[in-house]
Amino acid sequence: AARLVAVSEGGAVYDILAKIDAFIQANGTDGYAVGAEMNIASILTFTNIGRLVGGVFYGVPPTVCNPFLNIQLVRKTVGSNPAVIAWYDARIDQQKSLDKLSPAEQILVGCRNM
Repeated sequence: AARLVAVSEGGAVYDILAKIDAFIQANGTDGYAVGAEMNIASILTFTNIGRLVGGVFYGVPPTVCNPFLNIQLVRKTVGSNPAVIAWYDARIDQQKSLDKLSPAEQILVGCRNM
């Protein structure tokens, strides 16, 4: 229950997400966290937010980032990058099924369709 409070409006994690979203708005372009091309900031935003909403933290709903349009755009931009798609497709092939990936990886795979 405490995690849900933390990620809800007014909670500590929600406030951090709002700051990250504002940072991306001020410093990113075209769906990237910083600058206008793929970089470590965008990749880390994609993976870390994916873990936050992907079941690693029990009680955090997968919709927690919906209010944060800039974060969501980074997730979509990175998730729909051809190299990222190829990497996750290879993971699915390796595991023989999307369902055999971790919940967080399943969320990351789904970012391509946001």
